[in-house]
Amino acid sequence: MTLLDHLVIAPIVIPAIIAPLTLMVMRRRRHVGVALSLAGCVAMLVVALALFGIAQDDAIRAYPLGGWPAPFGIVLVLDRLSAMMLVLAAVLALVVMLHAV
Repeated sequence: MTLLDHLVIAPIVIPAIIAPLTLMVMRRRRHVGVALSLAGCVAMLVVALALFGIAQDDAIRAYPLGGWPAPFGIVLVLDRLSAMMLVLAAVLALVVMLHAV
């Protein structure tokens, strides 16, 4: 698998890393926490747009988490619809974040 194949997991990993970091930083320095949250939203939008570009070749990509097969493990799937939903969610998250700041 190439690095682009592993990009499918990024929409799950980015918020899972940014959220606890933001909570730890937000207590002492609010402006740093806001900047970190904004950077996370922008990173999500960049990843979503990259996945949308990858999904334009009409191939359905599957990413089995942990190498487990489908009935026993979780399989993430990337197609055009899922990539479009990621872009929509990332754009809405960025708009909401900008409005909240």
